Amino acid sequence: MTETHLRQIDLPAPVAAYFAASESGDPRAWSATLAEDAVVRDPVGAPEVRGRAAMFERLSGVLPLLAAFSGLQPDAVHPGGDSFAVSWHATATTVAGKDLAWSGISIFTVGDGGLIAAMDTYFDASIFA
Repeated sequence: MTETHLRQIDLPAPVAAYFAASESGDPRAWSATLAEDAVVRDPVGAPEVRGRAAMFERLSGVLPLLAAFSGLQPDAVHPGGDSFAVSWHATATTVAGKDLAWSGISIFTVGDGGLIAAMDTYFDASIFA
């Protein structure tokens, strides 16, 4: 993902930082885009993750399972007040050699501190089974 692509779909800075951090594969950088008390439902229907530290732990457990990961690539943004619905896609290869491709929609709420205060993500999690 290039900065040019990010500007073309006009992501707000906190959301752009989230997608850029996903490309890094660094759970600390990725979770740092969230407010300390952020509420994350990823995917919606799974137990929610509360707080930046909990999201760091979750990402630290998931990312090592991937030998390659494209990061989440934003496709379109639909703003509404302090919330932004973003459609995205991603590809990865597991350490076992399985190729994955999936897409989804994340709804971000940006808090007063300029970080992501809440995120609800919709995608078919069965791809990881």
